[in-house]
Amino acid sequence: MRRIFTLVMVLLMVLGLILSVALPRSVLATEPQASGSQQTMTSPAEVPAQAPTNSQEVSEPTQTGIGLDELEVGDLLIVRQEMFLVLFVFYTHLGIYVGNGLVAEARLEGVKLYPLSDWAYPRETYVRYLRVKTSEEKRRQAAAWAVAQTQRKPPPCYAPLPTRNANPNKRTWYCSELVWASYYWQGVDLFTRGGIGPSRGRWVTTDRVFHDDDVYEIGSHTERLPLPGWPPFYPCIIL
Repeated sequence: MRRIFTLVMVLLMVLGLILSVALPRSVLATEPQASGSQQTMTSPAEVPAQAPTNSQEVSEPTQTGIGLDELEVGDLLIVRQEMFLVLFVFYTHLGIYVGNGLVAEARLEGVKLYPLSDWAYPRETYVRYLRVKTSEEKRRQAAAWAVAQTQRKPPPCYAPLPTRNANPNKRTWYCSELVWASYYWQGVDLFTRGGIGPSRGRWVTTDRVFHDDDVYEIGSHTERLPLPGWPPFYPCIIL
């Protein structure tokens, strides 16, 4: 069974490399559809701007819904980055806003508080803002839980392998697991059921959080859809 799985993965990798060369950039970058529970908060008179194609140069941010400076404590930020290796997911990173212009994140550099400006254009060009369907108090408690993780001595490290473990004393986190655990301890499970893929539902992927029924979209800036890494096709397989 393991040999069959390895062979399938190799074939998919070869297919991905072929498609990445043969297909134009505009075909490879395909925007996913949000789940039915997600809504962008816009005024009736507001017409959302169309995101430009990848071949267009952008001089100003393309904003819909609320702005970065209007986020509330506990809101989530999810981004699509231009990366070489992207396995079966559309979004590549996730963080939780904790107030005072800071975001709790698990990055390769460590589990720390990073500036909200890191999510702004032009550094990032495809970011969506999500809000969890719970009370403001629980959203603040989730943010406080994430902050507490960044303040541990020594601080946790970035997790090299994906797991799903909410233990507050564990030594490693990856981005979406940290966000999931922050809300898990407040009684909100941002982990959609079902899906297919080698993880068999064990991993907390960024796309799982994005498609969870407990979150909805409140804003975004989407100037350019970054080129996928591997495999260069969508829809994603929700792991």
